[in-house]
Amino acid sequence: MILRSFYLDLMARLVTPEVGVEHFDLFNQQFARERDGDTLPFNLPAVFLEFEPFDWETVGRNRQQADVPFTLIVGSLVQNEHDSDATDQQRTAALQHLDLLDRITTALQNASGTGWGSVNRTGMTPDHNHDGIYVHTMRFRSRLTDTVARDTWERADPQPSQAITINLQSSNP
Repeated sequence: MILRSFYLDLMARLVTPEVGVEHFDLFNQQFARERDGDTLPFNLPAVFLEFEPFDWETVGRNRQQADVPFTLIVGSLVQNEHDSDATDQQRTAALQHLDLLDRITTALQNASGTGWGSVNRTGMTPDHNHDGIYVHTMRFRSRLTDTVARDTWERADPQPSQAITINLQSSNP
């Protein structure tokens, strides 16, 4: 329950005109797959969410919490050259993928929602070996609280009690 809502909350924060992400999904080695010609089955810039392994801790009343490490794999097109021979305009266009990383960080750093606490960026790994696509793996952490067991328990509807009325007065005179 909490992983689903966390995924949807992250998507709502990132797939906006202000951030500029055009595609959001769970990670499944999308950049390592063979491409059909020059096309990808998704629009760029794209962000893919991957949950890292974590352990739940039961905190009582059928609630569990975990400090959940997760990564966002961010892919964007290489726009232009950005070397010293490029014009300022070319360099600005070529470095837009770095601006995207800043906008993602701004959208998520210290954000929180229902069932999840403050998001903190913990690291990043650039990977520029994808034929015209920059891929950056951004690492984050957030504390998630899952109440699905408690919510299920509270929703369980026991059999309604039936009131039985017994007339103790005798009907015979």
